[in-house]
Amino acid sequence: MKFNELPAMQRLAIAQALYNKIAEMVSTKEPESLRSEVDEQIKGFYAAAGGKSYDIDINGKQVGTMTVNVAKESTSTVFDLADDTAFTRWLFDTDDGHDACARYAYEHAEAFVKWLATDTGEIPDGVEVREVTVPKHIKNTTLRVDPGKVASALGNTLSPVVAGLLGGA
Repeated sequence: MKFNELPAMQRLAIAQALYNKIAEMVSTKEPESLRSEVDEQIKGFYAAAGGKSYDIDINGKQVGTMTVNVAKESTSTVFDLADDTAFTRWLFDTDDGHDACARYAYEHAEAFVKWLATDTGEIPDGVEVREVTVPKHIKNTTLRVDPGKVASALGNTLSPVVAGLLGGA
């Protein structure tokens, strides 16, 4: 019997069962998943040769692509608390420090410094400002697969139910 000939509830149960099992395999969040394994492989290819896109062939037929997505280099401003003593002196011994302390809790010192510099433009004593550059790096990979092409490439090796799910015969 073909998949589309089954009652809707049966088709749903089959689809959900397959989805549950397949979701584990294709999860990008699980380090032991098949997707993570292939992602690491593709990232290795990129690191070795710089190629970003790879065709996926089954039985000599292209069914999809795997692509490495690369983040551009970025620069951000970081406020490092370089001299805790000088910062504490500024915070408690100046009017500006007292006013600022009332607006934000001292136990969040680095977040406070970032907030203060961003909000008022003031860089307190004991704080050094530096630029941090995050180099170009791989963000993730993108997988595109045409289910119909997979069904066609696998031909009669698929059960009629799975072929029907993939959009084949």
